[in-house]
Amino acid sequence: MEKNIVACLIIVAIISNLACVSNKEGVINGTVLINGSATSLNFSSYVTEFGRGYNPQNWSTLGINQTNNGSSQVNENILASCDTTLISDGKYTIRLTVTDSSNVSSRDLIFVTVDNIYITSPVNNTILRNGTIITITGKAVGTNFLNYTLKWGYGKEPTNWSSHGITLKNNGTQEIDRDVLGTWDTGPIDQAGYYTLNLTVHNTDGHISTDKKTIFIANYQEGWPQHIGPQGTSSHPAVGDLDGDGDLEVVIGGYDYTLYAWHHNGSLIRDIKGENESYNLESDHPYDNSFNYTWNITKPGYSKIAVHFEKIDVETSYDHVYVKNVAGDTLASYNGNMSDVWSPSTPGDTIKITLESDSSISGWGFKIDQTLNGTISGWPKGLGAAVSSPALGDLDGDGSLEVVIGSYDGRVYAWHHDGSNVTGWPRSSYDGRVYAWHHDGSNVTGWPRSTGDYVISSPALGDLDGDGSLEVVIGSYDGRVYAWHHDGSNVTGWPRSVQRWTDGLS
Repeated sequence: MEKNIVACLIIVAIISNLACVSNKEGVINGTVLINGSATSLNFSSYVTEFGRGYNPQNWSTLGINQTNNGSSQVNENILASCDTTLISDGKYTIRLTVTDSSNVSSRDLIFVTVDNIYITSPVNNTILRNGTIITITGKAVGTNFLNYTLKWGYGKEPTNWSSHGITLKNNGTQEIDRDVLGTWDTGPIDQAGYYTLNLTVHNTDGHISTDKKTIFIANYQEGWPQHIGPQGTSSHPAVGDLDGDGDLEVVIGGYDYTLYAWHHNGSLIRDIKGENESYNLESDHPYDNSFNYTWNITKPGYSKIAVHFEKIDVETSYDHVYVKNVAGDTLASYNGNMSDVWSPSTPGDTIKITLESDSSISGWGFKIDQTLNGTISGWPKGLGAAVSSPALGDLDGDGSLEVVIGSYDGRVYAWHHDGSNVTGWPRSSYDGRVYAWHHDGSNVTGWPRSTGDYVISSPALGDLDGDGSLEVVIGSYDGRVYAWHHDGSNVTGWPRSVQRWTDGLS
């Protein structure tokens, strides 16, 4: 008879702002519907329960409301609703048990993570300069909400906690739904290292939920560190006096398809030409889950238009703010937490802003405070994901440095110090070969040279044999390091094998 009993579970979202279910690893929060089937030829009853972990020893129906108290058969419909705010955050198993009149049962299980309490910013492994006032955003709610606290401790597993320097919104006495929880003034911190930030929500019934984020704080030079996108980089920085002012600039590429260049004080190298004016456009704070909306900004009389974001704070990696031209082509994409961002300029009087979110955690959103009728030159520059490291050199002999870098899109790019394109560039290179070009983009005689696999490492140049000419050394994914003379001929004794493929040379 057991084979005639059907027990099947699916969790779906209520079409309401009060509930959501993530498509990432079964993360749920708020009130969710439990859909599925509970049928039998001799049906008696069913029950849906939950237990903590993947192999619960105890089961509970707290917060679960069974359809018709589990006394009626359900076929691909709502079995129950579950208020997840009544239980602690963590990993759970939800179990459906269907029993027939002969007391024969069948079960089905699903695994979920309850995540009602969380910090959205700062994200894990954020690197900050001490003295920074950190704005902490996230969610602190509960069915029987009492208050929330924010504390910090030294290290990744602190034993002591402090609230020194932390200011809570409304003293932590009101629920916060994907908005600012408070601020943390890190000025008094004088010890470099990892710090853990802890959010704790207390309910009137004694129930407690927590979330933690770990960040790194050190006494960096003023203006540093700088944000290079949430995915980070494997590129190494190049340092040189790009603008000829006697101070060094820093150039590095990121996995966010961007090449950055900063002055020594951490300010971006950029030149804004035109007239800017105040303009206010904000998303909802917070924006909704599964959100997708495009705003059109039109400024009659503009010949080229750009916008300035005072702040962007969206879920890292999953939610995005896009800047598009009037045709809908994407000019820039942003995610994570950043401020003071000028978009690229586009011809005409119209620019589009799109906010897209997934179905789980959402963030604060964005705020635009200015428009520009003009152009923005300089840096950062868009390219494919930067895996290699930039090189600086005077390609065209004009006394100023150019910037050259390889990209994961199979091209090598070159820009003048002011960010304008060098004539003849970029050049294609996505074929496992090493290239050398003159400053005008024409091929150097004897190049390119082939390796046994594709190359994402950065070349090193030096006079290996003391003949007064530079040699080129580079690693390949074929597990070998190659060396060629300036004319592309092999250096005696090379290539040399290494134990595994190489990403670069040091």
